[in-house]
Amino acid sequence: MTKEIIAPENVVPARGYSHAVKVGNTIYVSGQGGIDPEGNVIEGDCGAQAHQAFENMKRVLEAAGATMQDVVKLNYYFANIAEDVPKIADAYRKYFGPDTHKPRLVGDKEPSYDIGGLVGWVG
Repeated sequence: MTKEIIAPENVVPARGYSHAVKVGNTIYVSGQGGIDPEGNVIEGDCGAQAHQAFENMKRVLEAAGATMQDVVKLNYYFANIAEDVPKIADAYRKYFGPDTHKPRLVGDKEPSYDIGGLVGWVG
């Protein structure tokens, strides 16, 4: 079984893991947070960070030859689920569209990594 490591240059370099691994036609995407390509946490609320996290995921998927429409399941992590979910709705609609497939969402409350982020995605 061949494994292809996906490490796009337009996403902040991963620390101790791969952004994604492609095995056959399946892509396993690691956690993506609201971090710009220079490694800065996006300022603002979780909605702003969600946009960047989705953009990072999109770039990783594109590097693997896929699109956001290929995502089947999406795990999300928020600092405060009750308050944060409505704030990320705009980003979710932007990246998954109003009339297209929506991936299965599985949520949990968890600090976003060790960088002080407010949101994180795993596809």
